[in-house]
Amino acid sequence: MSLSETTVRRGLYGMLAGGLLAFGAAVVTGPMADAQPAGADPAPPPVAVASTEAHTIETR
Repeated sequence: MSLSETTVRRGLYGMLAGGLLAFGAAVVTGPMADAQPAGADPAPPPVAVASTEAHTIETR
């Protein structure tokens, strides 16, 4: 059983099209993966405490 040139070409084009679809889906959904919902308050910044700052400076 031999594969014709048309069959091979059709298979390669199909694989290329599938790869492009997968890449396109990743590009579209990627930025939304870490988005915050509307109205969500951002996390407050960490509180700087003298003891943790001293420990950080001491370990350097």
